[in-house]
Amino acid sequence: MITKLSHEQLSALRRIDSPTISNAIETFKLRPRVAGYVGYDIRCIFPELPPTVGYAVTCTVDSTTEGRQGIGFEKLYELLANAPKPAIVVMQDVSTDRLHSCHAGEIMSTHMKRLGAIGILTDGGLRDVKEVRALGGFQYFCAGLVVSHGNPVCVNVGGEVTISGSASVRVTCCTETPMVSCISPMSVRTRSLRPLTASGLRRGKPCAESRVLNSPPSPAQR
Repeated sequence: MITKLSHEQLSALRRIDSPTISNAIETFKLRPRVAGYVGYDIRCIFPELPPTVGYAVTCTVDSTTEGRQGIGFEKLYELLANAPKPAIVVMQDVSTDRLHSCHAGEIMSTHMKRLGAIGILTDGGLRDVKEVRALGGFQYFCAGLVVSHGNPVCVNVGGEVTISGSASVRVTCCTETPMVSCISPMSVRTRSLRPLTASGLRRGKPCAESRVLNSPPSPAQR
């Protein structure tokens, strides 16, 4: 069963900076202190946008392997359409040439936004920055930008993914400048958010942040 947060809980998370959330998670002793966040190889492309909070919709992708067969992006869109909202599409690159990868641009981002996504997080490349910025309210977190879409293939959907060398995750990451935190909805529901705003915890300058909330695997992955 999907654990969903209330509107008030989601709003509260948006008001708290990611380092403070990370500090609080440490006190819960839910995971090692060096787990659950990405490194500085993941960039925030639209730092002017407010914090991005959503449920992870995961997939593995490849755009640089010639002739590779996938399951079709329709499977990803179906999963996204049925996922709790707001959603963040988390795309792990599983190719042999990640430096030249490209996993989304204007068309895919437009489609994802219409299905309830508010951003993409990937360890590969993205493109069409000008056009995606014009969409409004759709964030890019990625390793970098490229110009060609290559040979895009969706390999799998709904399973665990690994981003930036972090342990296999459905909740992801935290970097200093897009500060991407990882949170399990259950940990939010069972613990008060009030301690996160205590003066003893760090409160940083507002910046582009993303909190990816854990979503359960699809029925096919259970």
